[in-house]
Amino acid sequence: IAAWRNFGAYKHTQRVNFIERTCNGSLPNFLLRLLRSRHVKERYIEEYRKTESLNPAETHAAIAALYVAHIGYDAPLSFLSDVFERDVGAALDRLNREGGQGATFKLIRREGEIVKTVPSIGATNLLKEIIDAREVVDTVVEILKKLSTRRQNNDFARHMFTQMMRYSILSSVIDNPIQINRFFDNVSKITHCRRQILFWLQWHMAMTDQKKFVIAERYLKQAYTEARNFRQRTGNNYDNKQIDDRRAKFLMFRGQYSDRSVDDVFDDFLEACRITKQLLNRQNLTHHPYETLGRILEVLEVRSHELTDDRRQKWSNELRNLGSLAVKRVGSIAAGYQCRRARQNLERMSHAGFIDDHEFC
Repeated sequence: IAAWRNFGAYKHTQRVNFIERTCNGSLPNFLLRLLRSRHVKERYIEEYRKTESLNPAETHAAIAALYVAHIGYDAPLSFLSDVFERDVGAALDRLNREGGQGATFKLIRREGEIVKTVPSIGATNLLKEIIDAREVVDTVVEILKKLSTRRQNNDFARHMFTQMMRYSILSSVIDNPIQINRFFDNVSKITHCRRQILFWLQWHMAMTDQKKFVIAERYLKQAYTEARNFRQRTGNNYDNKQIDDRRAKFLMFRGQYSDRSVDDVFDDFLEACRITKQLLNRQNLTHHPYETLGRILEVLEVRSHELTDDRRQKWSNELRNLGSLAVKRVGSIAAGYQCRRARQNLERMSHAGFIDDHEFC
C-alpha cells in the first residue's frame, strides 16, 4: 500500500481521477494497481536478495513456496521439507532472525507448520518478473521428480503433483518457449509423469499455443493411448471427456491459424461439432463446450470467404442447431464462473445471429 506514495506529487484532484477513471472506482482494482507498481516491485527485489545466503536446495524450497502460493495455497512446512530433504523451517528461521540484513525476512516466513508468503498475486509477480525462469522450471521439475518416486499419502501432495504439471499454471509466470519446452522435455523423462493422461494433454496444449500442430496432434493421440492403458492397467473405465474437448478445440485452433486446406478444415469442423454436441448432452455439463462454440464461430469468421455457398450454409445450420441445444442446457451448469463463461459465449453467438434473441433471453 506504500506504493501510493508514488503519487505524492499529484494533486488531490489527480488522485481522485486516478481512482475514479483508471481504477473504475473499484477498491480491488486500486489495490491491484498498487501491487503491480514500481515501488512494490522494488521492495520485492530488495527482499528476494536476502535469499542469496541460502544454498541451492534452500533457494529452490523458497521458490517452491512462492509457486505453491501462485497456485493459490500456503505450503505445509512438512511438504517442502520432505520434497527437498532438509529442514526448510530451520532455513526460514535463519533468514528471519534479526542480523546483518537489518530486518526480518518478510517475503517467506513460517507460521507454525505452515509457510506463508506474499499474497498470490505478489508471488506470481515475483516468479514472472524477478526470479530467473530457468530456476522456476528447475524447481518445479525437481518437485515432480521427488513426488513421483514416493507414495503420495496425503491429499495436498497428490493435488500439488497434478497442479505442478499444468501448462496454464506454468505459462502464467513463464512466457519463454525455450524454458517451457525445457520443462516438458525434463518432465517427459519421469516415467510416472509419462503415464499420466494429464501430462500429455498439457504438453499438447503447449505445442498448440506454439502452433506446432503436427507435434500437438501426436501428443493428443498419446493422451488417448494413455487413457486406454489406464483402463487395461486398472480395469476401471476412463472418461475421455477432457481429451475430447481438447480435440474439438484443437481442430478449430488449427483451422484458424494454419494453412490447412478448406476441405480439411470443413471436415474438422464437422468433427468438432459432433464432439461438442456429445459434450453438451452430458449430464454433468460444464462451460467447456461453450468455449468450443466460440472457437467454431471464430474459424467461420476467418475462413468463411473460402467456403462454397453450400458449405457456408451447412456451417451456419450446424452452429444454429448447436446454439439452440446450448441455450436449452445452460441452466444445468453450476452457478458462478462456469455459468458466466458459458453465457459469454452464448452472447457472442447471439450477436453473430446464430441464436435468436428471444430464445437466448
